[in-house]
Amino acid sequence: MAKVKANFRNLKDSVSLTVSKALKDEKLLNEIGEVIVTNSKAESRLGRDPKTGASYAGFSGENAERYVKTRDRIAQRLGAGRNFKPSKSNLTITGQLLDSIKHRVENNKLIIEPTGFHKPYSSNSSTNTVRNKQLAEWHTRGMGGYPARRVLGINDKTKRIVKNLIDAFLRRTVKFQR
Repeated sequence: MAKVKANFRNLKDSVSLTVSKALKDEKLLNEIGEVIVTNSKAESRLGRDPKTGASYAGFSGENAERYVKTRDRIAQRLGAGRNFKPSKSNLTITGQLLDSIKHRVENNKLIIEPTGFHKPYSSNSSTNTVRNKQLAEWHTRGMGGYPARRVLGINDKTKRIVKNLIDAFLRRTVKFQR
């Protein structure tokens, strides 16, 4: 009977190295970033939490009517963003915040964040602009009496798409290493 010896340590090391390279590949990271940004924006514009997919029902409570009127006034003055509805809490009064969400790859890391500045809603504003990054934090925490709403998130659908991107990349990479 013939004996076969296999050194699985080399295989394990090779697979580890391939996965490690994949997670640092700029093209793959850009593809992942694009998927996360696109899906987060889409969920927010539909009035859903980009992480959980739960619907933001809109405004309720004693301030609901005031919020709806304020959103409508701002949209009329500055122009409404896509998917804007005064009664829906979907971060789309003007669309500036969602449009500012970008991704980049820096030092082998994927960074996704709101960029630039947000124009003020009011000409009476004490400041001319606010950083979109600060505004995103403000919305996430639910400050100013508004309901808390996440700006970015990765839901199950997005996770599946990202996993498929990584799987396809690994298949291509392993195929070329043979």
